[in-house]
Amino acid sequence: MATSLKLMGEEGKTAISEFFYMLLKVGAVTVFLIINLTAVSIALLCHKNDSIITKIMIATFAFLFGIIYIFFNYYTYRILMKRETCVYTGRVFPF
Repeated sequence: MATSLKLMGEEGKTAISEFFYMLLKVGAVTVFLIINLTAVSIALLCHKNDSIITKIMIATFAFLFGIIYIFFNYYTYRILMKRETCVYTGRVFPF
């Protein structure tokens, strides 16, 4: 007399698992973009007095290597070695 109650077929389980997999991928890309745009903002704040060509090159490097740029270039080099920080001036991307 033990019968199992099936609320959802195999197609429904597959659709739900695919939805959560896609949600995980979109979330990962969103976090990746937020980290990289934060690195670009930090890079532009630190080099606000440089020429536009230098800013573009540094911003490109910071966008491509976001977490690496934040940790090695900003934290390790600028804060720990040079003992200076970049001051936030009210503009997120100071071009």
